[in-house]
Amino acid sequence: MRSRLRFLALTAILAFTLKSCILDAYKIPSASMEETLTAGDCIFVNKAIYGLRFPEVFPFTGIGLPRTRLMGFKKIRRRDVIVFEFPGERDEVFSVRGIYFVKRCIGLPGDTITIENRSVIVNGDTSAGRVFAATRFTVHQPYPDIFPRGAAFNPDYYGPIIVPRRSMVLPLNALSIRQWYTFIAREGHVIDTSGAVITVDGVRASEYAVRRDYLFVLGDNRDNSADSRFWGFVPVENVVGQAVIIYWSSDSTRKIRWPRIGTIVK
Repeated sequence: MRSRLRFLALTAILAFTLKSCILDAYKIPSASMEETLTAGDCIFVNKAIYGLRFPEVFPFTGIGLPRTRLMGFKKIRRRDVIVFEFPGERDEVFSVRGIYFVKRCIGLPGDTITIENRSVIVNGDTSAGRVFAATRFTVHQPYPDIFPRGAAFNPDYYGPIIVPRRSMVLPLNALSIRQWYTFIAREGHVIDTSGAVITVDGVRASEYAVRRDYLFVLGDNRDNSADSRFWGFVPVENVVGQAVIIYWSSDSTRKIRWPRIGTIVK
């Protein structure tokens, strides 16, 4: 009896480790990544490829742990389809943990992103975003706020903006602090703009040095995708892994989509 309990405990620990650190399964809930991924697709995600990420909760206790990642087999690249923990809505400093999105990485730390007439331009190169077809658009003036607000925003005309990277310096003034307030607060700081000067953690500040590296992500089906255009950048540490294969797929009527099963995610 005791040996059986030990075997069951070991099996549970191995299963937890596999799911938490190496390979996990996710179901696609929406059409934001069509035609690459569609609602009802079930995918395997390689959680070790970018670096083994240890569990954020101590097993069987619910106690939160800091995000820790070891060296991976490769770095995140543009056009990778990634799964990540959602950083929060536009004005949300503290997001609800455990909400995961799948999108395509378009911009790496330090990249300059522009969208013109639905065409994605990365560092001046239109081919970097060629996965997105310029099918239709509405002529409008650009609105380069990193957290878009108001009727002026048009997601088919966006930027140019620079994807934040670690140690990048942001100038702070009465105009820029409106754009970067939530971003800086998400990095763990307290900003005060009530007085004549801007303070960060109680210290007068005319600039801010970014603490983390970030990514810019888009859904392949941009007409039906809430992504970096709407809520900002994804911290690299939020990335869970890379989507690798569709292992199961069914539609809303539970009809199996046989041709999609076994498809490699590209």
